[in-house]
Amino acid sequence: MNKYTPERAIAEYVWNGFDAKATVVNIDFEIDNAELDTIKNIRITDNGTGICYEELPIKFKKFYESQKRIANENNTEFTRGKNGYGRFTFYKFARFANWETRYSKDAQIMSYDIRIDSDTLKDYTTTEPLVSDDTTTGTCVVFNEISSDISSLFITKTLIPYLKAEFAWFLELKSEYQIYINGQELDYSSIIAEQESISPILSHNQKNNINFTISIKNANIDFIKEHDITALLDNLLENAVESALMTNEKFIDFSISTRNSNFVIIKISNSCNKKPKYIDGTLVSSKSTSGMHGIGTRSIKRVVEKYNGNLEMKFDNDTKTFTSVIGINSNLPSNNQS
Repeated sequence: MNKYTPERAIAEYVWNGFDAKATVVNIDFEIDNAELDTIKNIRITDNGTGICYEELPIKFKKFYESQKRIANENNTEFTRGKNGYGRFTFYKFARFANWETRYSKDAQIMSYDIRIDSDTLKDYTTTEPLVSDDTTTGTCVVFNEISSDISSLFITKTLIPYLKAEFAWFLELKSEYQIYINGQELDYSSIIAEQESISPILSHNQKNNINFTISIKNANIDFIKEHDITALLDNLLENAVESALMTNEKFIDFSISTRNSNFVIIKISNSCNKKPKYIDGTLVSSKSTSGMHGIGTRSIKRVVEKYNGNLEMKFDNDTKTFTSVIGINSNLPSNNQS
């Protein structure tokens, strides 16, 4: 967990909220001393399903058990977010963390608190669950004794830019989700490149009943130029929609993640009735437009090659699924192309 920064640690709690089926996450900072620019506490509130008391031993695994899990899953695609070690990362910016959570059980809303001291991360204490007067579920995590590194300058210059980069595509593709910072909705529009060209493609999901799932976590793609990421996502999504529309069980699974802090993985899987055709190593589109066959795939390959990445496309006949996986090392310089 040494690789965690305060901004990434805070982002983990936002992901925990979304993992708990929240649609809105609020991050609020209470000023301690305006002149010294210090923070008294931080509150992260969500409208998710809460943390069931009976599932607490699973949700809040002991710190050392979580460390073992990290080691075992070091090479998996996603090792963060729900039920994971992200719950313990607050020690990067605060001494105490207190969870006030409400969950539904037997047609009642139950509530209780969880408390962890950063000095003893392997232990936690709880109150007994009681019937709540509230009618909704959710969780509020309150962090106290905030590090002097956390200030209004940190919020504006470090945290907000990080959250924009972290959640931009997730929020763009899942319009029902929102993040607020001190009551102000996170504006990620500067991150989304030429979003107008991608939005019509995504609208097919609603119009044609395509089951679209997305997972975008710790995905920093700022090193890819705007017109390149637009071309890449535009063509990947268009190909996936085109294929899914011709199937009975229409689905698209889309994800962007980062491994080892610098290796970006873009993966998209979609329903596909039959193995696609290839001509000279290029995937052939089913478009009827003359001369358009394979142009989208060539555009994808051009961008991947420009950033010295790898592209793998494969069809699984058993599951009738076509998958494209792109891996790009952000530390490698791009080729000198436009």
